[in-house]
Amino acid sequence: MLGDGLVPRERAVRVTVPTLVANGGESTDLFRQAAQATADAIPGARHRTLEGQSWQVAPEALAPMLTQFFL
Repeated sequence: MLGDGLVPRERAVRVTVPTLVANGGESTDLFRQAAQATADAIPGARHRTLEGQSWQVAPEALAPMLTQFFL
């Protein structure tokens, strides 16, 4: 997401590595929508929401999600 709030789709479609896009469930609508739009734009990307977290996600909340993604 850039400063204008738009996802650069023409660049996102060129991502070829496994991608996880995450957001905190307590984040603003703008951040939640941007995370989903980013995941939608990247081929094969996964989107997850960490409930109870803001945009400043606690490491202990993020670690299990990352472990699952990388395994």
